[in-house]
Amino acid sequence: MDLVLTYGLPTGVSLDLVLTYGLSTGVSMDLVLTYGLSIGGSMDLVLTYGPSTGVSLDLVLTYGLSIDLVLTYGPSTGVYSVVDLAVPTTVGFKFYPTGGPDSVSRGKTHLFFFFQFLFERVEGISRATIIDLDAHQGNGHERDFLDDRRVFIMDMYNRYIYPGDAHAKRAIKRKVELDWGTEDSEYLQKVELHSEGALNEVRPDIIVYNAGTDILDGDPLGGLSISPQGIIKRDEIVFKAAKLRGIPILMVTSGGYQKKTARIIADSILNLQRQGLIGVEAVEGSSPLVAHMMAGSGSPGSMLTAV
Repeated sequence: MDLVLTYGLPTGVSLDLVLTYGLSTGVSMDLVLTYGLSIGGSMDLVLTYGPSTGVSLDLVLTYGLSIDLVLTYGPSTGVYSVVDLAVPTTVGFKFYPTGGPDSVSRGKTHLFFFFQFLFERVEGISRATIIDLDAHQGNGHERDFLDDRRVFIMDMYNRYIYPGDAHAKRAIKRKVELDWGTEDSEYLQKVELHSEGALNEVRPDIIVYNAGTDILDGDPLGGLSISPQGIIKRDEIVFKAAKLRGIPILMVTSGGYQKKTARIIADSILNLQRQGLIGVEAVEGSSPLVAHMMAGSGSPGSMLTAV
């Protein structure tokens, strides 16, 4: 049940107070302050209160390349920030540190519509590779692309957990099934071996990387035992493989069911920047497609977080 109170200010600012009650989640309150910039951007200030989660404050700035700066405060986690990255807004796709490529709309996953747009509307993109490192099999997008030769899928997951979709597995070109409690050493070795192998087997025009954090030790659904440092290293391995080949990469964060995963995602983003795998350094020497995407962002500052 949502109660939405909206106040429209004459300068293009709107203020929404959203009170939500869910039987299983309790009460939440969102205060959304939105300012529409005349140059095509937007700024959202989202204040959220939930009885079980405490207070969080998100500041979302969107312009051109679609850069979202999310500043979050939680009583148990302290203050941290996450910078979200995406391809130009003309593609109509961006990501936040929730959700994932198997989220469904109209019977198809979000990736289906994303790739449909890319293949039909974006010059220079005719092949894509999905590197799916969420703990669960990505059966949603696998069913979408069962007979589509343009999409190469690598999926590495816990073989013993949901969904175990044998039909969808037919779409996986490089399948890596893990055992309960797989730890860093074995996991990272397989990530590097198979990410390199997948990109050597078929060179795509774009990579979609599903960086699920439900692989973290203690996750109630993932069943694996990867450390925070292991997750940060995993992301680094995938981004290095993309940079080595000059292939643009879109990262989505997908699964992760512990509060501390948000901090790990933020630390990983910061590590990628320190390693020169995102930012201006990552663009230099990249493919013409990457340069074209960057040129279309319309904001010099947005290059600091572009992939």
